[in-house]
Amino acid sequence: TQPVTMSESDREIMCCAAIRLARVCGQLKWRKRTGWVHNGVHRPESISDHMHRMTLLALLAPSSLRDGAESVDPCRCALMATVHDLAEALVGDIAPADRVTASVKLQLEEDAMHKLVGLLDQAALPSLSLHTSCTVKSCTPGSPSISLEPAEEGILATTVVAQSSPMSRLVFELWQEYAAGTTLTARFVKDLDKFEMLVQADEYERAQDVDLE
Repeated sequence: TQPVTMSESDREIMCCAAIRLARVCGQLKWRKRTGWVHNGVHRPESISDHMHRMTLLALLAPSSLRDGAESVDPCRCALMATVHDLAEALVGDIAPADRVTASVKLQLEEDAMHKLVGLLDQAALPSLSLHTSCTVKSCTPGSPSISLEPAEEGILATTVVAQSSPMSRLVFELWQEYAAGTTLTARFVKDLDKFEMLVQADEYERAQDVDLE
């Protein structure tokens, strides 16, 4: 592999995008899980809290779990758990009580993911000029140009990414796979999502004497 020479402009774009991405993802740390808020839970967990425990639990995925020729890879499960609610950094945790249709919710989250993978592309700018390979299925998020509109108090700046990096393709593919819920891995992680919620509900009921049925 040839060494990558970065211009001052490229370095600035990469650093700014990395900071923006960190700030956007940071919103997952203070956005609360809407279901707990609606049920009057005191000091409800953040979206990030939920994602973190899910990721750790996903590492326990049994590699012996199979569906025909398809098997579960614990590392892929953990990666999927890491990104499955990533769009909520921009759109928040849309709960059934919000009365948003499933199709609208999916579109909002997909639009958010296009913006987030655009930032990922910019943060990984040097790798865009390399002929790198990635062991994921072909997936091109959005059109060849991804425009990011100003949002969340100026955290996202308008910008254009000409290509997509292997990492952004992987993140978007994992999110799409989870949203579709058709593969064995996606079904397992969706079950894990419910399991983590049940564990959290039990903890709230024990600590706060509330009924979350």
